[in-house]
Amino acid sequence: MVRGMIKVEQPNKKDAVLKAAIEIFSKKGYPSATIREIGTKAGVSTGTIYFYFKNKAEILKEIFMHIDHMPIESFVESKGKISEAKAFEEICRHALKFISGDFKLLMLFFNEATSTAKLSDFFYNEFSKSLSDLAKLFEKYSKNGMFRGRNHKGTAVCAILSIFAFAMFKEGPFKRQMKELSYENCVKLLTDIFLNGLLTEKAKAEMAWPA
Repeated sequence: MVRGMIKVEQPNKKDAVLKAAIEIFSKKGYPSATIREIGTKAGVSTGTIYFYFKNKAEILKEIFMHIDHMPIESFVESKGKISEAKAFEEICRHALKFISGDFKLLMLFFNEATSTAKLSDFFYNEFSKSLSDLAKLFEKYSKNGMFRGRNHKGTAVCAILSIFAFAMFKEGPFKRQMKELSYENCVKLLTDIFLNGLLTEKAKAEMAWPA
């Protein structure tokens, strides 16, 4: 008898809440948005929202988890048999497309992580997964003799932050000024600089540049 009285929520209501939250957060900002506003937009009661989420922060985390998070090595494998250089190029291309496609949403995560310690820890843990994946790929390429045997985690940090910084400025404050610089040109530029460096072979020899 008791089981028959338990209300079973429809799965699509949770998706409706997430979609509504994205819209409300984007328009009003995360701090100003309320659970009641999200419920009204989603067409559900506040009780329904609390059935799925403890609080507003949990909604934001769930939105983040719904973003495509394919492991980097799996992404590379999905491209078939390609060279290490081409793999790095494809990673840059995919990352720039991902950031530019969800820029406003990613900025929302970035801003809230800056002001909220718990969200900062959550987003950093998720960021660390991508960082670890890329570092492992660099280590793999180092073992087969294609990449230099250096600090792979540090290299992964530099690569990810370089990609993010370019997309952030291009989609944000310098969108008008940087409109002539395409993402494809940026992919080629990042790949060239990271894989070949800035110095010529002659300059490296003269400076006794470390291998």
